[in-house]
Amino acid sequence: MLQESVYCKLLLDKTAYDGTRARLERMKPKKGNVILLTVTERQFASAEYLVGEYCGRDLAVTDRVVIL
Repeated sequence: MLQESVYCKLLLDKTAYDGTRARLERMKPKKGNVILLTVTERQFASAEYLVGEYCGRDLAVTDRVVIL
């Protein structure tokens, strides 16, 4: 297992990425790791979900904002 928890943040451009990375650098834990993985919207949209029992609504959209 690589992680205990995963957080995802949509960043619209490199400037937003740079600011977020700098903030994470300042807040990084003294023990443990923070791994940043950059993927394009297309790569994220092609992610496959392997699940057992159904546990909620699926969001299979490529819109930037989804209102439920």
